Amino acid sequence: MLYDRSIEQLFFSKDQYLSDEEYSEIKQKYDEFLKEVLVTDVREMNKKLYGIDEPERSGGAKVFYYIIGGCFLAAFVGAVVALVMKSLLIFGYIFAGIFLVGGILSLITPSVSDMDTRSTSQRYTIRAWAVLMIALALDALVFIFIRDRLTSAELMVYLISTMFAICGIFLCVFAFLNRIMNIKIYSLEVPARCTGYVRRVDYEQRSSGRGRFTEIYTSPLFEYQVNGRAYESVYDVFSYGKDSDISLGETVPIRVDPKEPANVGNPKNRKVSWAVPMIIMGILFACAGFGLIFYAAAGNIKDLTVETSWNALVDGGGETSAAETTLIAITDDIVESSYGAAIAGRDWYIEKAVVHTVSRYEDKVIVSFEDYGFRELLFEPDNAPVKGDELYLMYTLNDDHENMANAYKEVFTYFRADEAQYAGNHTAFAG
Repeated sequence: MLYDRSIEQLFFSKDQYLSDEEYSEIKQKYDEFLKEVLVTDVREMNKKLYGIDEPERSGGAKVFYYIIGGCFLAAFVGAVVALVMKSLLIFGYIFAGIFLVGGILSLITPSVSDMDTRSTSQRYTIRAWAVLMIALALDALVFIFIRDRLTSAELMVYLISTMFAICGIFLCVFAFLNRIMNIKIYSLEVPARCTGYVRRVDYEQRSSGRGRFTEIYTSPLFEYQVNGRAYESVYDVFSYGKDSDISLGETVPIRVDPKEPANVGNPKNRKVSWAVPMIIMGILFACAGFGLIFYAAAGNIKDLTVETSWNALVDGGGETSAAETTLIAITDDIVESSYGAAIAGRDWYIEKAVVHTVSRYEDKVIVSFEDYGFRELLFEPDNAPVKGDELYLMYTLNDDHENMANAYKEVFTYFRADEAQYAGNHTAFAG
């Protein structure tokens, strides 16, 4: 990457090794730089961060950011419309569209944005992730278009399994490409002299959750010539650590991108420790995805259903209404097997009751009904009904039922009228 001395977040020195005092000094300079950036006019921020003057930025870069902003605005408006219209299909189109547009824009970013053409490895990484985004978006769109040919279970299994397979293949290919990048992409070897060292600071959040850690990354500054043209460049990917293994003034062979000789490959980047775990994870993802695909293709899930209220949405092409909600069926066998001890061999009844009063306390809610024949019920605060709700109450009778006294109906369980339906033979007590 061509070294630009105007980039204020890069720190140049001729010290191969940093002392603790110099290390602290660089950290302090970076903290001051961040504070200055926060109060900098946005038109001058690119100069501080990337060494690019606002007038020098290409028109394509500006158009790119306008398009990105438009995508976010369209996604927000579309999500609101989808919620109002209660349509899963609209959600599918919105998020597949965002992935597709985002992937295409990321794919062309190196061509329209000055900030991304500085590093060959960054450019290839951006394009690789862009291809993944486009593949996932197209996968989702294909299954949206053929949803009428599949059951809800087939649709979900095929969609999830193909996405797993795509991600698995991507992880394997991406890890492999990173391993060979220094050989295949940075293929031109030239002699270069080390004239100094460039360092940058980064704050990283450790997965252990023990706060932020300050990390310093280092690259030698190389002077070299390619085809008679002189270059002064640093590694595209800096090495972790505050010290360098190349001495000041030492001449060493480096590998550059023949298409962009200013971009220098870091030989340590070939030995990334995450390549093998990424390949293993990719193989696991791919095996899981293709395994599910073959399992579904064999016809093993044609009769599979998951009894949830989402089935009606998927089978209905993404449209929903109150009539399409799948209700849980409550049968006599379920009631008697679950509440046999409470029933104790007595006759039991079922009746719809309307909530009349709701008394809330710190740790409980007491509910009474319009029919005073029912005892008050105790609820947890997070699960309590509100006045006017309809509940199906299952109950037995106590000894006062002959006198029709208050609270002669002993409720042993209930369910909400909008969540389940009774499919048995019992009725309300006729008196």
